[in-house]
Order: sequence, then C-alpha cells, then structure tokens
Amino acid sequence: KAYQETSAMKDAKRRLKQRCETDLKHVHDSIQKADLEDAEAMKRFAAQKDKSEKMIKDNEDRQEECWRKIQDLERQLQKLGTERFEEVK
Repeated sequence: KAYQETSAMKDAKRRLKQRCETDLKHVHDSIQKADLEDAEAMKRFAAQKDKSEKMIKDNEDRQEECWRKIQDLERQLQKLGTERFEEVK
C-alpha cells in the first residue's frame, strides 16, 4: 500500500511538473511573440516617421521657394512702379 501511495504521489508530481513546464513554455512563447510584435511595430513607426519627416522637409522647401518668388515679384513691382513714376515725372 505504501508503494502505491508513493507511486501515486510521484505520478501526481510528474504531471504537475509537466503542466508547469508546459505553462512556462507558453509564457516564453507569448513573450517571444510580444517582442516580435513590438519590433515590427517599431519598424513600422520608424518608416512612417521617416516618410513624415521627408514630407515636412519637402513642404518647407516648397514654401521657401514660394516666398522667394513672392519677394522677386515684389522687387519687380517696385521696379515697375519706379519706372512708371520716372516716365510720368
């Protein structure tokens, strides 16, 4: 009888150990999956950030070009106004 009880206890402990090992493997798998998802999310974020920064830089460059054109047109207007003034004087 003692042998049966000991054997039953060993079996129960073996099953418990196996369940713990299985649970631990699931935890490790979940951590690995979460790490992979985080890495992919960071990669997507970095790509989107680069794209956004390039768009903003391009926008700033085009704005600067527009301001240069405006300043040039203002100088031309001033020159034309001066020429007209000189003509009618």
